[in-house]
Parts: sequence; structure tokens; C-alpha cells
Amino acid sequence: MTYLAYLDEFGHIGPYISSVHPRHNDSPVFGLAGYVLPSEEVRGFGTWFFQRKCELLAFEI
Repeated sequence: MTYLAYLDEFGHIGPYISSVHPRHNDSPVFGLAGYVLPSEEVRGFGTWFFQRKCELLAFEI
């Protein structure tokens, strides 16, 4: 069986001094998340995800 992994990073890995610093104030947290699906489930999940994205992010798209 073949599986596909979807991975995405979040956060910021750049310099951080403090939340009140004028330049280096981005969140110091960085993460990596994802999930693994059997290849035959990818198309259905992709359709579902796209529909949710359009509903939830319509104001940005």
C-alpha cells in the first residue's frame, strides 16, 4: 500500500528578542505538523479540504 504525507511548517525561526522590540518581535515558536493518508483516500480528502478552505477563508481568497 502507498501512503502520502502532507507536511506544513508554522511559526518563525528568525531572531527574537522580545515582544516589544521594534524589529525582532515575531513569535519564537516554530513547528512542523502533518498527516499521512493511504493513496486511495487522497482525492476525497483534497476535495473536502478545498471546500472547507473556500468556506472558511472566503474573505481572503
